[in-house]
Amino acid sequence: MPLEAFKSRGSEAITVTGRTFDWCPLSRRKPDELAQKFDGFTLAYSKFHDSLHLFDVVLASTASAKALLTHKQVESAMKKRPSKPLFVIDASVPRNVEEAASTVENVYLYNMDDVSAIANENLQSRLAEVERCRTALSKRALRLWEQMRAQPSLPS
Repeated sequence: MPLEAFKSRGSEAITVTGRTFDWCPLSRRKPDELAQKFDGFTLAYSKFHDSLHLFDVVLASTASAKALLTHKQVESAMKKRPSKPLFVIDASVPRNVEEAASTVENVYLYNMDDVSAIANENLQSRLAEVERCRTALSKRALRLWEQMRAQPSLPS
């Protein structure tokens, strides 16, 4: 779960909001339950856009068919925090953050395609490491075999 990953990597304050407080699609829980689980806070969705400048990382994951975070909203928030970067992860399909938001200075927008590409890069790196280990083990096994064959036979 993404919030567990954030918490385990040192996030000090987690804030959960939702268009409704019935349930959160990420966890199938109510936002207040989710916030409590991670010692976090809840924020009314009606206050989210006005509070956007307070966050360093925003994870969007909704079932909405339209963008809920626009270029204009992100641009407005960044005027209140010009020197601080904002990372936005749009885990929604279809996307809920306008692609144009990534053109705002100091905004780093990642969507599921980006996450997939990063995961594939990591997989390729791990597969290359597995192949390197196999080669090293084969060389060691061959050296051991050659050493064993070079040993004189023990008398019966």
